[in-house]
Amino acid sequence: MLPTGPGDKGLGAGAFLAKSYDPLVLFAGLSYMHGYSLDARETRRQLATHNWRLTLGYTYALNDTIALNSLFIGSHRSNDALGSGVVHPSPDRFLLQLGMTWLLGRGLFVEPAVAIGLGGAAPDFTFTLNFPYTY
Repeated sequence: MLPTGPGDKGLGAGAFLAKSYDPLVLFAGLSYMHGYSLDARETRRQLATHNWRLTLGYTYALNDTIALNSLFIGSHRSNDALGSGVVHPSPDRFLLQLGMTWLLGRGLFVEPAVAIGLGGAAPDFTFTLNFPYTY
């Protein structure tokens, strides 16, 4: 995240590894973001001083046009720089996402996904629908 306007600012980096065992791809990622200029009075902010995220998952190709995927996301936010006496959401979030990628035409995909919160302050249920296009 680059500081482009008002609000919290942070700088981070991450590493992502993938290994293919045709037709399966396993992947894992770890990232860290350090928050700067945080507003301790704003409890809706998502950025803390130290923000960690772990991602584990797989994609399984059913055929040339459809792939199924599962993703586990765990994140931890430290609230050490935030003001005392202010109630903040749980620092841990866990999500399980189940999705599909379907090739509709040359370079056009549809990707529906359902994510279920497993604990912490994660949403109970989310549905996303993406239409990525590559050229």
